[in-house]
Amino acid sequence: DLEQARQYLRRVGRVFAYVDNRYRPRLRGMQGRLHHYSGHYQQALTAYQQAREQYRAQREFAHVARMHRILTEVYMYLGRYREALDAGRQAIRYFTRHEMLSDAAQTMTNVGNVYHRMDNNRMALRYYDRARDIFAESGGIPLAIVDYNRANILTNLFRLSEARELYEQAAQVYAGAGMAIPETLCRYSIAYLLFLDGLYVEAMTLFEKVLDRFEEVGEQRAAAVTRLDLAELNLQLNQFGSTVMLSEDISPVFRRLGMRYEEGKAHFFRALGELSLGQTGEASRSLRQAEKRFGDEGNELWLGMVSFARCRLLMARGKYDEAARESTRARRLFVKSKDERRAVDADISHLAARLKSSATKRIPSQARALQAKRLTRHQTYRLHDVLGEHHFGRRDYKTALRHLRPAVKQVEKMVSRLQQHDIRHFFVADKVGTYRRLIRCLLELGRSDEAFVQNLDVLALINQPAVSDQVLRDRVPSALLEQIEELRQSFARYQQFPRSGQRSGATLAGLRTAEQRLWSLEQKARAEVAGGMARDRVAQKIDVGLLGSLEHGDVLVNFVGLEDTVGAFVASREKVSFHRLPLSEGALRASVRKLHFLFESIVHAQGRVREQSIAAADYLLAELYEQLMKPLESRLRGDRLLLLLDGLFAQIPFVALGVGETRLVDRYELRFLVDPASLAGQEPAPTDWSSRRSAVFSVPSPTLPSVEREAEDIAGIFGDVTVYPGEVATTACLRSELARADGFVHIATHASRSSENPLFSRMLMADGPFFPFDLFGTGVRAGLTALSGCQTAAPGLNYGNSFSLAKAFYQAGSRYVLASLWPVNDSLTRTFMAAFYGQLRQGETVSKAYTAAVGKLRQLDAPTAFWGSFVLLGV
Repeated sequence: DLEQARQYLRRVGRVFAYVDNRYRPRLRGMQGRLHHYSGHYQQALTAYQQAREQYRAQREFAHVARMHRILTEVYMYLGRYREALDAGRQAIRYFTRHEMLSDAAQTMTNVGNVYHRMDNNRMALRYYDRARDIFAESGGIPLAIVDYNRANILTNLFRLSEARELYEQAAQVYAGAGMAIPETLCRYSIAYLLFLDGLYVEAMTLFEKVLDRFEEVGEQRAAAVTRLDLAELNLQLNQFGSTVMLSEDISPVFRRLGMRYEEGKAHFFRALGELSLGQTGEASRSLRQAEKRFGDEGNELWLGMVSFARCRLLMARGKYDEAARESTRARRLFVKSKDERRAVDADISHLAARLKSSATKRIPSQARALQAKRLTRHQTYRLHDVLGEHHFGRRDYKTALRHLRPAVKQVEKMVSRLQQHDIRHFFVADKVGTYRRLIRCLLELGRSDEAFVQNLDVLALINQPAVSDQVLRDRVPSALLEQIEELRQSFARYQQFPRSGQRSGATLAGLRTAEQRLWSLEQKARAEVAGGMARDRVAQKIDVGLLGSLEHGDVLVNFVGLEDTVGAFVASREKVSFHRLPLSEGALRASVRKLHFLFESIVHAQGRVREQSIAAADYLLAELYEQLMKPLESRLRGDRLLLLLDGLFAQIPFVALGVGETRLVDRYELRFLVDPASLAGQEPAPTDWSSRRSAVFSVPSPTLPSVEREAEDIAGIFGDVTVYPGEVATTACLRSELARADGFVHIATHASRSSENPLFSRMLMADGPFFPFDLFGTGVRAGLTALSGCQTAAPGLNYGNSFSLAKAFYQAGSRYVLASLWPVNDSLTRTFMAAFYGQLRQGETVSKAYTAAVGKLRQLDAPTAFWGSFVLLGV
């Protein structure tokens, strides 16, 4: 407990004013130790050196040797490895000559730590083993120390089970001795093992607990290192913004503590986050900073990591031969450092680069050698994905299938452990290509039923509803909740309302850091209660038998993008067929983006500009109908059309496809699915909404007058709803109603999507923004949630184009979510909602009420941009 130690030392310092001078070096040594354990290594170095010289003047050579032993560790943390090794060897020679074996063994452990720090695993293990031979008989704390360090080396050698056993044993010894910091260091190391083994949620939970403990006892160095590992963990979860933020925060901490090695790692992780966000210029600068720190340190392993990152950058740029050379350099440095795990990573990247460059002469033997190794879950996924992609490119679909199946299996294992539904999308975002290739292989082999089921499986995996429980939120420590609330209040100064008549709010650049900090605290809150969380159900495995849930006359259409083409599965109770459509995914993406741009300009513009945009949009809607729906007409014989949509396809306004007065909504009764498992529980009889608890929230402003009247309209239709107008429409009230309202919850306010990260899309409540992750613990009981604002169904541009505010509410438990794909007009939204709720009050189902509200705006001759934006998720 460093805080208590600091208090004692101040008192001891006063006592030393009255004792003999020969005791002075002891006081200076104690002061050095406090600086040392607090992570203030430069101050510790000064104090230890002064104590050493005072002992030397008194000819106390045993104490001089002990100072050298301690200086070995301090020099190490300052990156002065040669001086560290010199001090350690001097101490070992003295202790060995005078048969002070325990002191010699402790120094051997410190020297082993220096070699470990230099990533020289072989020399580190040699010194640890020499120390263990001495400590084996006495056991206790010294043996726990050396075994802890031996476990670190075993971790580098990827002998994880042996390493964990040693960490657990050491933790028990430290706990028995009441040594909080060493025990917590063991728990930290176990968290890192969980991370290496792909158990990301368990690792994050333990890292957050360890971080709290380090901060509680004042261990700044270990706390900063734990944040560094959380930055690396966020990379694996594809939370790139969080990685960049954490790395930016801790870099100056490491610089202040003189920890150049850790500072280099922070720059490195920041570079990877920036690279993943497409910020290649920033990534290159961060990599150069990392390379300089590691070069100054002479750390070959992390110089290898820099080469490994450059390999990835070159691969993204299509420079495969250069990428192969960088991966070879990285591997050479990893092997030299005895880091088997990273050497395997480099081998897989080298294999990928060679396959891309068509230099495949030694590929079979290289692949067999890799498959024979003991791989992590992520390495297993990566290797099979690389080989599957190669054989897929050669149109050897059978061989590709043999690799893509185990790749998908590994992804599903990892995703099933992610309890937080709002990060599943992000984890899977860079793995969607694997699924697409698998589905394409099955189609090319004539196994369309199997391909259809495989596509349903992945949609069920990432879109399944979450298990929510208010009790979880109640378990979060009050101090942490206060931190979250304090940070939330800071958002009030960023509250900005848009121009007259629109329901979209501007996202200010200054929000970025605050958003990331809030998400970081939310992750910490989840970690606090993770032990009590019921695991989300494993996604229901779908089979063709589920189609028996369709009614006679129902047709289910599931669109799928397959890289160079677009297709659609069309299913009824009796049959599944696949149809290739006459456009590429790239062309479809361009059309959808252009359509959204046109619709937004129609909503905002007036006069001739609006007329031109309307004509262009109508042309695109007709063209998309010809490309997406016309080829399927022979199979669309029923009355109800169920559209299972995800990703890019969820951004298409299917309700408006067609020409003039003949739109898709005129031909069929439309239903929009998110999770295929919901087919098993299709729309029940009309709900008596008046008998249930419902709530309406409105956050008006001078630029948005219809919001308040919209709430009054709904309250007039359903007289017994609870209304939260203006200042009382707070995030806390919204959370409360979402947890208990079993009817509908209507939220009329400004909303905006975050193009960079849809986790930060938001609705602006009276006291600040409401984000998708605010649904944690609360969940949604309501049968219907209406998000009456702009772009509430629009995903971000990154992270797979799938996650949105609407999707978050659906997964949190709402059976239906009514939302918008692009900016909507204030007064016409009021008209739409009044028509929608009027139909519900008359006893119509949610789906038919939605269709009627669309029809109401069409009767007013409103352009498609004003009614086509509204989508209804759920069936």
